[in-house]
Amino acid sequence: MQISESLMDDDIRLQVSHAYLNWLSSQKKIDVHVKAVEQATENYRIVKNKFNNSLATTTDLLDANLAQLQEKMSLAFAKADAIAVYNKLLQTAGLLTDNRK
Repeated sequence: MQISESLMDDDIRLQVSHAYLNWLSSQKKIDVHVKAVEQATENYRIVKNKFNNSLATTTDLLDANLAQLQEKMSLAFAKADAIAVYNKLLQTAGLLTDNRK
């Protein structure tokens, strides 16, 4: 009985640790996407200035705009994933229960 209880306790600790590491990973992904949005915004600004001075084509401007929008969407998805991972962490730790019954 004590061995079984000890194994269960270890399993719970491992699950909580794994969920916590997933949450940390999701936070790092958000940081990466924030930096990517900053870079895409700067790239769009540069390409737009070139376009205004007739040094870039419309295609270049549209590509830069598309890259900027994709990075903003990726950031939004990363934030949504982080919320889901955080809720999973809370659930694994026993701090969040399912009240849909």
